[in-house]
Amino acid sequence: IGEDLAGRLTGLRFDTSSATPDRWLRTREAAEYLAVSVSELHRLAAAGRIPHAQDGPGAALFFHPRELDAWRRGEA
Repeated sequence: IGEDLAGRLTGLRFDTSSATPDRWLRTREAAEYLAVSVSELHRLAAAGRIPHAQDGPGAALFFHPRELDAWRRGEA
């Protein structure tokens, strides 16, 4: 699913105005940044198919815009 989604996103333009290079995004912000649903982002993270950080099981997920950009380009 992750590779297929990344392929579909390649070449699309995204609104990056809410994301700065040094600011981590919460799940909803990351989903908006990637133009996917929150549930799709959760599935990708649970499968380990998208870069993310989490303090522990059941804790909030965080995503870094640079890592998401690299993932979208197929570099992550």
